[in-house]
Amino acid sequence: MESIALLYATQDGQTRRIIERIHGCLKEAGVEVRVLELSGVKSWPLKPGELPVVCSPIRYGQHLHQAREFVRRYAPQLRSQPSAMVSVNLTARKASRSGPENNPYLKRFLQRNDWQPRYQAVFAGALEYERYPWWDRLLIRMIMRMTGGPLEGGQRYEFTNWPAVDYFAGQLVEALGEGS
Repeated sequence: MESIALLYATQDGQTRRIIERIHGCLKEAGVEVRVLELSGVKSWPLKPGELPVVCSPIRYGQHLHQAREFVRRYAPQLRSQPSAMVSVNLTARKASRSGPENNPYLKRFLQRNDWQPRYQAVFAGALEYERYPWWDRLLIRMIMRMTGGPLEGGQRYEFTNWPAVDYFAGQLVEALGEGS
C-alpha cells in the first residue's frame, strides 16, 4: 500500500471531526491521503495501492446507510486487499465496549458483510441533545437512562478518546511502512 483513502459517512459531524484528525496525523507523517464522503461516491473510488478506511457512525443501531451500501456493493474489492473499518458510537464511551473485539455494532456489521478488515477501530462519539429532533432526543435519553449516560441537555458531551484516534492513525502509518 502506498496511500490511504479515508471514506466516511457522517450524521452530526463528529465522525467528520474524527476523520479530520486522522487526516491531519497522516499528513503530518508524510502519508499521501484522500478524504471522500461516502454520499458522493458513485463508483469504486480507490486508486491502485490505496488502503481504504471506511468510517461510519451508528444511528438507530446501525451504521449509516451510505457506509452499509458502500461495503455491500464493494465487498469483493474490500475483501481482496488490506482495508480498515472505524465505527463511531456512543456505546464505545464505556471501556467494556470501546474495542473492535467487544463492540457489538462493529462485530455485527462485519459479520453481516462477511468482511474482516485488517485494521479496525471503535471510537465514542459526541452527544448534543439540542441538535437532535425531539424524537431522537427522546430515544437517546431513553438509551442513556438505561446505560447510565448523561441525560441533561444544554451542553455537548464529548466522549471521543482523541489519543486513541491518534494511535489508530499511527497504526495506519505503520501499515504503509510494512507494505500492508
